[in-house]
Amino acid sequence: MFVRSESNFADGLEGMICLRGVFSGCLKGARNEPCEGCHNPELWDFSYCELKEEAEAFSEFERQLELWKKSGCRFDAISLVGGEPLDQSEKTMRLFFEKTDLFFPGLPVILYTGYTAGEIISLRKKAALFWERATYIKCGPFIQRLSSKADADAERYRYDGRKIPALASVNQEFFKIR
Repeated sequence: MFVRSESNFADGLEGMICLRGVFSGCLKGARNEPCEGCHNPELWDFSYCELKEEAEAFSEFERQLELWKKSGCRFDAISLVGGEPLDQSEKTMRLFFEKTDLFFPGLPVILYTGYTAGEIISLRKKAALFWERATYIKCGPFIQRLSSKADADAERYRYDGRKIPALASVNQEFFKIR
């Protein structure tokens, strides 16, 4: 379920301003098999915003996008976080991209997922929309006991001359898709 949007400086490559889409719903969390030390346990539930319907959240999102556009705001990328973006319905994700493309067309997409690269490949059919849209993927579950070396390890990875976002734990990977 789409929850909210915000502008963000931490999700993209070094120096990027991202339009962040936050989603609730995580199948691993709902099965009580979350990432070790999950950052967002409140976003496991697919009905996180019980007081607000998804349609209302999208309506607010469109108003926010219009305000950002009118104010001259610029974004370098879209980042998708949550919960788990890959566990969202295709309808939700298509509506999210429809709204963003209306005001900020052609932005690269950075997907943050707790799924491993192998799991993403096995989900290819389910995640077809992300394969169409994603430019970068930060994948792998957060594992708290592996978090201490992650920032130092990430220093050596760069795409397009820019440092990648910090890895939360050393098992995570960051890929450029296209």
